[in-house]
Amino acid sequence: LIYAENVARPFISHFLGLIIMMGAVFYRLKKDARFNSRYLDMIIVASLIIPILSATRSFVIAYLIIFIAYIVLSPLKRLRILNIGIIGICISYILLSNSIIQGQLVGSFNRLSTMELIVSGDLTAGGTLDRLTEYTPVLLNYWKESPLFGWGFSSFFASETNSHAGFANLLFNVGIMGLILFMVYWVSLIYIPISVSQHLNKVNPYKKSILVFTFLFFSYFVLHNAGELFTYLIGFSGPGLSQIIYVSFSDFAIRDAKKINL
Repeated sequence: LIYAENVARPFISHFLGLIIMMGAVFYRLKKDARFNSRYLDMIIVASLIIPILSATRSFVIAYLIIFIAYIVLSPLKRLRILNIGIIGICISYILLSNSIIQGQLVGSFNRLSTMELIVSGDLTAGGTLDRLTEYTPVLLNYWKESPLFGWGFSSFFASETNSHAGFANLLFNVGIMGLILFMVYWVSLIYIPISVSQHLNKVNPYKKSILVFTFLFFSYFVLHNAGELFTYLIGFSGPGLSQIIYVSFSDFAIRDAKKINL
């Protein structure tokens, strides 16, 4: 299959867009008086346009996970459903009235349609997933030469690293031991918000809102293989900055939730 015709795929900024969507869901669940609920709904609905325009399959899944958190954790009333529907129609009308965006949407949907092949059993999506057919086997072969600790931060790793295959690249970098350390970190990102939420009083404004951090982890986990979010070489680009905001934001919210609960 040929990639969607002339489709532009901006990538880095979408990590920050995911954080913005997460923040809107967080404050929507917290029912913070500082933000108008319709304004937050508009951000949440508008955010779903980002991965569609980007034609990036993993981002579509990642953003949908946060939207599912919004649906699951915040029971939708009829009035809110109506508000979301009106917002969605308005945004769609604005987008479809622009010929450039129309062309982008056509290309995006052509590319996103390859997800049907994945569901049907073709994990390469008709040959469009290079990370499975080309990158991953090469990186795993490098890892097998030093399976326990990987190649570390050697010149060889620096010359052969490929972030398009996140899990294989992580093994190539730090081996099984480094992966185990990350697995401990992953478990904490999942478990801590759930554990803290269970011990909060029913009237605590953070009781539901901090659960969005667990959902966000799964979004990052999906994105990791597309852009290697979990790495020992974190920087200040879009992926790195979004993780810094994520960890700092969740830590502040969880600490404040515990303080209020006393």
